[in-house]
Amino acid sequence: MKTLLLSIIVTLTLLGSQNVSAQETLSPNKFIDLVLKDDHSLAVRVPGWVVRTTGRIASIDLDGDEKRIVKELSKSIKKIRVLVNTKPPEEFKDNLAALYDYFGDKMYDEYIQVRSEGNNISLWAQQKNKNINNIVLVVHSDEDDSAIINMKTDISLDNLKSMDFFQEMKKI
Repeated sequence: MKTLLLSIIVTLTLLGSQNVSAQETLSPNKFIDLVLKDDHSLAVRVPGWVVRTTGRIASIDLDGDEKRIVKELSKSIKKIRVLVNTKPPEEFKDNLAALYDYFGDKMYDEYIQVRSEGNNISLWAQQKNKNINNIVLVVHSDEDDSAIINMKTDISLDNLKSMDFFQEMKKI
């Protein structure tokens, strides 16, 4: 009797663990591809050379440290992919849960999470050594619009810490 009970417990444990491990995770790009199939979605991919060119143009009117910061940051962005959705598909929450599971599996850190009046904003980053390689911003509400920004980067944490982002505030 003990052997039968033990074998049932082991079998149920194995079946339960298979369901958890078989749960699908979605990378940010796969998530965007799935949601993009919906008629209420639009996505744009911006290559790194466009970001760098835009950074150079934007820095023309800047001076000193601000110019250097914009150039360094734009130089560090390899690619940006943006998805905007005006009405989430039915499976959106399941796909979002699979995306968050992917973040956990791939060692992303959640840097920011804000919840306000049904809106949810979270910023995730994947860090390898002393560089930030991926940044993902997820904005969604329970009923309405949603957006996701996926950036491939090569931003050095040491350079990021040395940048003075609030130069204008010091002048006040």
